[in-house]
Amino acid sequence: MMNTGPEVAGVPEDIQRLVDEHRAQYARAAEQGAAAERVQQRWAETGGASATSLRGEVTVRVGPAGLLEDVRIQQRGLDLGAAGLSRLLTATLRQALVNLEESAAEDVAEADGGAVGGAMLAEIRTGLAGPLTALRGDESDLREG
Repeated sequence: MMNTGPEVAGVPEDIQRLVDEHRAQYARAAEQGAAAERVQQRWAETGGASATSLRGEVTVRVGPAGLLEDVRIQQRGLDLGAAGLSRLLTATLRQALVNLEESAAEDVAEADGGAVGGAMLAEIRTGLAGPLTALRGDESDLREG
């Protein structure tokens, strides 16, 4: 390994090699920390995701953690009745979560998050897996929002 620091007279070569290895480890850790910060910054800028039903009856917004932030229902959504509106809300919420997952993947790529960003994305996907499964259903009346 090449000496990345100043030469120190009288320091045994094996000790200098250990110092160089530690410096390289530190540089890798610093880059991973910077990658995590870039990914978190992108997520903060994106701020979540939304979805709107195909005919605009319902719009749902979720935050960066997948928590429901806003629901907007137009009159034609109310005209669907309780069961129809419930199905449409569920499908629209599911699509907003899918959009969040896709947005997070784009953010990792744009932030050049590397392995750290990939691990953060895996954690988000794991957190969204349960809600996405629970909300599985017909999304034929949806458009991305």
